[in-house]
Amino acid sequence: MFRFTLLLSLLLLSLPSFALGKLGHQLVCQVAFDHLSKDKQQRINQLLLSMPNTTKTLINNYLYQDKKAPITFAKSCIWADAIKKNKQFDKFKSWHYINVSRSAKHITDNSCSSDCVTQAIKTDQALLKTAKNQQKKTQALMFLGHWLGDVHQPLHVSYASDWGGNKIKINSPDKKCTNLHWLWDTCLLSRKHLSEQQWLTKLNKQWQYAPIKQWQQTSVAQWADESLQLVREANLGYCHINSKGVCNMSTKEQSAHLYTPAYQAHYSALLQQRVLQAAARLNKLLEQAL
Repeated sequence: MFRFTLLLSLLLLSLPSFALGKLGHQLVCQVAFDHLSKDKQQRINQLLLSMPNTTKTLINNYLYQDKKAPITFAKSCIWADAIKKNKQFDKFKSWHYINVSRSAKHITDNSCSSDCVTQAIKTDQALLKTAKNQQKKTQALMFLGHWLGDVHQPLHVSYASDWGGNKIKINSPDKKCTNLHWLWDTCLLSRKHLSEQQWLTKLNKQWQYAPIKQWQQTSVAQWADESLQLVREANLGYCHINSKGVCNMSTKEQSAHLYTPAYQAHYSALLQQRVLQAAARLNKLLEQAL
């Protein structure tokens, strides 16, 4: 899996954090959009034009942009994070992730039946395809783009007891990257010091050589399982696997290497692949649903 820009924004009042960083989510959605048929792109743009002004303002404020700036599909994909303090949307907080037991070795279709990211993807793809109400259809579109980013961010498929890596502190010269979750959410991507356009150029070039069709043929449960296999890797620094296969929380000593140049180089490349995988799979879901 590519090193990916999905990072969970820590909500102090709930167990895990929320999402891939702003850059990561926008990259996933823009790359997916760039490779859609023109007809599907037009349908997305039409849905975005029907968006209420209050929603447009909320998205632009969250991105620190002019409140009247046009809303692209990429920008709309951060909406699920922008609403997280709005009580009207509280029921969606757990849709950003899936928590499993520390003894779980794989994610299957039976790992979660509701209120988690794997079910959220299925729910909103179906809603995008069948909803007659334009507002519900647009909301499903924005949610779906966001969920694809989240499920490919490894620490969105993790454990409730450590808040998806938010409790794992790391030594970092960057005040933002003080825990493992934040490192994966934003810092592994931002360390490259590339603009959004440079990232898009890079990822769209990688698309030409990546096994896109192979990635698209897998299931939602498999996407989440890919993330779980990553978080169970010893070198990732999230957990220590004991003799019974249980993923125990890493000690301070086991996490000491988490901000070394070698760690960043290896896992930022992996995160890039996760972003590209998310974009490829989102592209297929949109082609099917629109």
